[in-house]
Amino acid sequence: MASPQALSSIASSVLFGGPPSAPPPPSAPASSSSSGTLQGGGLVGSSSTQQQSNQALGSLSSSGYVGAAHHVPTHRSYAHNSSRIRRHIDDTLGRGGDLAEACRLPPGEDVREWVAAHAVDFFSAITAVYQSLDGEFCTCDACPTMSAGLRFEYRWRDDPVDSDRRNKPKAIALSAPEYVAKLSAWIEAQLDNASLFPQGPGEPFGDRFDDVSRLIFKRLFRVLAHIYHAHFHHVATLGVAAHLNTCFKHFVIFAMEFDLVDSKDMLPLQELVERVVRRDAAATASS
Repeated sequence: MASPQALSSIASSVLFGGPPSAPPPPSAPASSSSSGTLQGGGLVGSSSTQQQSNQALGSLSSSGYVGAAHHVPTHRSYAHNSSRIRRHIDDTLGRGGDLAEACRLPPGEDVREWVAAHAVDFFSAITAVYQSLDGEFCTCDACPTMSAGLRFEYRWRDDPVDSDRRNKPKAIALSAPEYVAKLSAWIEAQLDNASLFPQGPGEPFGDRFDDVSRLIFKRLFRVLAHIYHAHFHHVATLGVAAHLNTCFKHFVIFAMEFDLVDSKDMLPLQELVERVVRRDAAATASS
């Protein structure tokens, strides 16, 4: 679990890129099954760890975040993306463009199309980082609850958007890997649902698109919060902290631009979020 000092160090990393200097690892749970060991201030994992990390992050640029990572772990996942939108995303991010500028809705584009394209990309990028941890560092023994620090525990509820308020399915406690696995399957199902996300040009978005897309972003933020609180020292050692940090900054700026995640749901990473917002405001004022 990340200490306040560790999160402060992470906050500086989020602003200035790359891992913080000598990231302090959290105390490992007694039941942890991680095969990595701490030696000389760095984590030395098993060979399977490095292989898993390389496979999960193989589509990412060696320089860090590339925006549209094209690593969505699904057979179809919202096949229709406007070529204009995809071109704009690639131009503003893949070539080192400004994140705030990249988040703004291009003139003449449909806001739902814009949000949908980014939902796919954030799902791809966040999943790629998590997959580098899953099975080795983020296990059912090491992370028996899906949490972000000591104050925030996340429980899973099936189809909360569809359910009548009086008959909502019961929220169940899951380990972090179980929660993320259910989330990935659920997001894929939403993206493949033609009644929500159009699968071809000219098809309309479903009436529930706004509610579902907000829930996708809310739940993806939970994965980011878990990674920062429980696994940032692993991410830094695996060499993907720069990707995670830039992905986080992009996610926060986009989510706030289109009101996709409530401020109360960002509380687990409030300090990091506030620094990103201040940095973005300063950059906007000076431009």
